[in-house]
Parts: sequence; structure tokens; C-alpha cells
Amino acid sequence: MPRTREGAKQIFGMIRGAFPDHDAQVIHVVAEGDLVATYKTFTGTHEGEFMGVPPTGRRATIRVMDFVRYGDGKIVEHWSVTRVGLARRQAPRATSATNCAASVGEVATRTPAASSASFLA
Repeated sequence: MPRTREGAKQIFGMIRGAFPDHDAQVIHVVAEGDLVATYKTFTGTHEGEFMGVPPTGRRATIRVMDFVRYGDGKIVEHWSVTRVGLARRQAPRATSATNCAASVGEVATRTPAASSASFLA
């Protein structure tokens, strides 16, 4: 998925399609200088396919930590850690340290400054 405004629209479209009753809640916001960190949750009923997992009809929570650095009023850098509760419940047990994060549905990403500047600009 592209790390652009269009990519963000695709991600949120995927969430809305899989969890039509989803609710987003910002838990924490911390800002220092040009860096802003947020911790938030998206909770909803799993009614559509999500990341290859067929609908279960169960409530699920996606937890997200974002770190965003701003420059000249635009995003210049973005890091994200995402934990998908649905994947954690359905995934097989981890068999090694290297696949542990994937088996619990955790994804960490870092967006390069060049592409994230236009991400939400």
C-alpha cells in the first residue's frame, strides 16, 4: 500500500469495510518540540474480511502507536506500531523470536521522510 494520502484512504476504507461499526478513541497524546506521539484504539465488530482473515462476527480491537515529526507544517517522518487483537486471537503460537510479532498481529513501520511529507499534507 502506498505511503501517501491515497494509501491512508485505502487503509481506513479497509478498516471501515471490515468493521462497519468501528469506533476510534485517542488514549494518549504527548508532544515535545516537533514530535507528536499518540496511542489510540479502533474497536468494532468483525463483519468483513480483514488482512486475509474472514469475518468472525466478534468484537476486535486494533491498537496503534504513532510517532510523527513535523517540519514546516507538514509530516516529515512517521513511525507506527500496530497490534491487531483479532489476529492475536486467531494466529498460531509463535515458534521463534523472529515470527513472534507477526503471530500476535503486531506490525511496526517507519515511513521515510520523503514519502511521509505528503502522507497527510
